[in-house]
Amino acid sequence: MKKILIGLIALCLIAGITTATPTADAFASSPVNEGNSIADTAAIVSTWQNAGYSPDSRTTSAATKSTILDYWQNDPYLFFNNNIGHINTDTVHGAPANGVMAYDNEITSTEIKYLYPYQGLQYSFIFMNGCNSYQNPLRNAFIVNNPQMYIGGVTLLPQYSSEDTAADFWDYFLIHDQEPATALQNAVTDNGTNYMYGIWMSGE
Repeated sequence: MKKILIGLIALCLIAGITTATPTADAFASSPVNEGNSIADTAAIVSTWQNAGYSPDSRTTSAATKSTILDYWQNDPYLFFNNNIGHINTDTVHGAPANGVMAYDNEITSTEIKYLYPYQGLQYSFIFMNGCNSYQNPLRNAFIVNNPQMYIGGVTLLPQYSSEDTAADFWDYFLIHDQEPATALQNAVTDNGTNYMYGIWMSGE
């Protein structure tokens, strides 16, 4: 009987390790240290905390492809997503936006589109603060994962003011209790980034 119990305990411990998933309710990533990306990522995390959430963030070398995908795919508690960084795009205005650049590699639009499961994106509010990140195929790759909201750049974004726009959006949305479209409009007005972002909401 003692051997059986020991075997069961060992099995439970192994299962717990192998099935562990992230459990943050908000996740911010910034794979590069440019403009205000690191400072504004910290400001976004602080806003989420002030609103009563328990976020995680990964910046520069910690914002790896595997880590970011782990949250987007496996975290069933994730409600808010923010990424400040580069997008794989080769135009100034318009498509294509082919993927999100992590610290060590590209997360392609195809990989995002076919995430399974996609627990960290489903029902979440997503802000991809990167050049052309509102363009396809990237935008559609996120939207097929059934988020509540998707915000991205419709053109090349300026450093400093674009990162500040993302930080101000979350403050207006969560602290000032504004609707996402209103929060975005106020954030772009404050930072001179009008007409540089698109917003998609579930049900539209």
